[in-house]
Amino acid sequence: MSRGPRSVSKKQIQTKGANTSNLAKHSADKHAELHKEFKDRQKSAATGSERATPQRQQPTLQAMFEQQNKYPRESKEVKRLNRAVAEFICLDQVPVYIVEKAGFRNLV
Repeated sequence: MSRGPRSVSKKQIQTKGANTSNLAKHSADKHAELHKEFKDRQKSAATGSERATPQRQQPTLQAMFEQQNKYPRESKEVKRLNRAVAEFICLDQVPVYIVEKAGFRNLV
């Protein structure tokens, strides 16, 4: 396949329901060579026959929680967060025991 300059449309393609069907049809009709190259790469990536470039994976929630940094108890940040929690409880009139729930503890 040649890697020379290519003509690519600057045309807006209407979508219905935010899908890419019209774009795929346009590329097949108006840019057959590029469309074929795209399909070939798509197939080889699916079969693993073409070595894919390494991609960063999104870390899991568990990994993110393990990476968390805890602030020293007397730090300004801990005091600021504690005050924010107290204001949240008072202003939003939520029960104090909310701070014991797993979801809130993970959030903080």
